[in-house]
Amino acid sequence: MRKLILLISVVALIIVSPNEAKASHLAGGDIQYEYIGDVTGNQYEYEFTVRIYRDATGINLNNTVSLSIVSSCYANTSINLPLVLGTGNGNLAPNLDQCVQSSSPDFLPIEEWVYRGTRILNGPCQDWVFSVDLNARNTGITTLATSGDMYIESELNNLQAPGNSSPYFVSTPVRVFCVGNQLSFPQTTVEPDGDRITYSFATPKTNPNAFVTFNAGYTAATPLSYDPSFGFNLDPTNGLITFIPTMNEIGVMAVLVEEERYDSVNNAWIKIGSVLRDMQINIAATCNPAVFDGPKLDPSASGAGTDPVTGHPFMTYNCLDSSVVLRFDDDIICSSVDPTGADMRLTHPNGTPVPVLGLNPQNCNVDGTTNELRLKLHRPLSANGDYILYTKVGFDGNTLTNACGFGVPENDTIILRVSGCFTAQQKIENVLIEVDNHPKVQYSPDLASFPNYLLDEYRFFRS
Repeated sequence: MRKLILLISVVALIIVSPNEAKASHLAGGDIQYEYIGDVTGNQYEYEFTVRIYRDATGINLNNTVSLSIVSSCYANTSINLPLVLGTGNGNLAPNLDQCVQSSSPDFLPIEEWVYRGTRILNGPCQDWVFSVDLNARNTGITTLATSGDMYIESELNNLQAPGNSSPYFVSTPVRVFCVGNQLSFPQTTVEPDGDRITYSFATPKTNPNAFVTFNAGYTAATPLSYDPSFGFNLDPTNGLITFIPTMNEIGVMAVLVEEERYDSVNNAWIKIGSVLRDMQINIAATCNPAVFDGPKLDPSASGAGTDPVTGHPFMTYNCLDSSVVLRFDDDIICSSVDPTGADMRLTHPNGTPVPVLGLNPQNCNVDGTTNELRLKLHRPLSANGDYILYTKVGFDGNTLTNACGFGVPENDTIILRVSGCFTAQQKIENVLIEVDNHPKVQYSPDLASFPNYLLDEYRFFRS
């Protein structure tokens, strides 16, 4: 019996261990490269950055990652890139709880692991491929037949574009959205060399030669359940993905960014590189109730308050302010702002309309959102009292929309409370009676009623 029990124990160890090794719960990643030979003096030296995202409930990744370097010109090789300090275990990806509370059962804690290192390539070649092959994807993914492994890559043609650096993603790749709301999901990149870039959907890979298998109804171009009347859209020029999710699920998508440079000799655009982003998108059953009513004026902003009579929020401004900056409690999708100013209407304290010339997002972040807008006016605020600012559907077909897809209700009201404007007063100096029946009143300005340094001259016209 002892021998039999011992044999069973050994077999159990052999069976369990491989399963645990595959439970890394990968949730996305991408590879970027930057040419640094002009700084180091090594002609073909590049710095590589690999970002990997994983569900924090899985096992940790290693402190190094192996980057494979392949081309048709030279022998294949690989390098180990070390983990960047400050990333890895415990470092959650940003903006995960923007729409769904971290206490929600649909929330997944996703960590960001960043690896970076340098390598001098052998020389020029038209088909360099830099790749990382890892196991395994998050087992909670619902849109794939099997979770499988994750393979990411980037390409370089430094034969025709020596010294080229790849476009690099600056927006967050793993997000939590919720059912039923129109979403804007930007794949923002920076192209350091000024080359032309285009965005397209790609099929995620499990290794260099194999793609994931989607469940029925899902494809690379429609990787999540969506409202077909709106569509599942990717703008090829700026990478903005828009759709209305319709199901509580966890899906996978990939976006390919290709860069091209114009060849004036052959009068053609030549592909010189690409980066592939693999990402997991979590669609929650419902959003955080705090974001349901769309962006609201931030009550903690300087000069903000609530009018005790109407209950409307207000901001205080000085006389002659010609632009109005509004700060909101929720991030606003920058692309939901109509730059013509049609999202806003403004009325003077006397009830007459005040022309609005523009509405501009301030300091849009890498995820295409901001919490500050600047309202450009036709004329400065020039009267004491309450200007009434209210929201409308702009020419773009929507009101201001927060990052979770909820818009401000039409006619939502903000008070612009203005003070410090002067009202010119005049004093009666004398009254004369000319030819017995023509009264003549003599006035002078009351210089105490407004800043006298503003006065160049004055005239009184009498009737």
